Amino acid sequence: YTAFDGIQIDPDIAVFVPAGFNETLILVSLPLAGVVIAVDVIGALLVLGIHIMNTAYRDHKTIKASSSRLNHFAYIGCYLILLATLLYTITETFSFSMPSKSILCNAFPFSLIHVVGLTLVFGAVTAKTWRLYKIFIRSQKLRSGYNAAMSDGVLAVLIMILVVIVAGFCTAWTVLDPYIRNNTKFFVSSGSSLSVSIKESCRCKYQVQWIASITAFETIIIMLLVYLAISTRTIKKKEFQTRSITVLAYLLTLTTSVGGVIYLITVVVEAGVNTSYGILASVLIVMVYLCIALFFIPPVLPVIDDLLHPHRRRIKTQMTIRTFIRAEAVGTRQ
Repeated sequence: YTAFDGIQIDPDIAVFVPAGFNETLILVSLPLAGVVIAVDVIGALLVLGIHIMNTAYRDHKTIKASSSRLNHFAYIGCYLILLATLLYTITETFSFSMPSKSILCNAFPFSLIHVVGLTLVFGAVTAKTWRLYKIFIRSQKLRSGYNAAMSDGVLAVLIMILVVIVAGFCTAWTVLDPYIRNNTKFFVSSGSSLSVSIKESCRCKYQVQWIASITAFETIIIMLLVYLAISTRTIKKKEFQTRSITVLAYLLTLTTSVGGVIYLITVVVEAGVNTSYGILASVLIVMVYLCIALFFIPPVLPVIDDLLHPHRRRIKTQMTIRTFIRAEAVGTRQ
């Protein structure tokens, strides 16, 4: 040190304590995100394929009996759930600007896209099961005028009313208490050195209250679906039997309740990013695959069988014609 030159530092021998720390952003691991995206895409392709068959063969007796036009709402709902899962994966796996992530936070789980998708699925399944309940279980009491009340148009309006309710709720949520993407920093020791890890999350002020409210609304729809599925289990006609819908109602209830509770626990205890992400993504995807297996596939299986074995269809048609001719002959003799 000199009064004229001040402090002079010899870089060859000087040793300093670091003034900063290495920062690491904690994101979902790419292998896990890749698996979720792959399963998500496969699910979308399955729904799309069945959707096309539902439209192309809408006059087939099994598809027609399954309310082919109402099924479109459920298909759209599954597309939205899969889209929400994809947006969730993008947000939690890749690094980009916080304002952009805040926008995505308000688009997936517990917000508009996700909740509207769930409502479309639950609403479509409930509406068609309610129609079966009215026709086969309560038809004697409601014989007059029940056809108009049970039309596709009326049920479609009821489904859209449910969608408008949840869309309005989510819009109010986004306007009054929007999700904000923020980060939390904490030190991580590695031997004698320290580093800073950054964990991002979507938060809003009254998150628990909003989630509890929308969950209660969806729970009411699911409980109504469970009741209708149980009430219609005695239907004898094969095309209108609701065994698979009953199983679907139980499994959706189990998946949403158990999966939702486990996810909230991981949020409260601040579990690892991969754990929270894996649980929520699994719940969303499992719900879609349950719909595919128990709601979408059963009506189209006979169509696929007819396409693969056309000779069986001809035999069935000939037997039906013979039965009709015999009945006509018996009626003529009488």
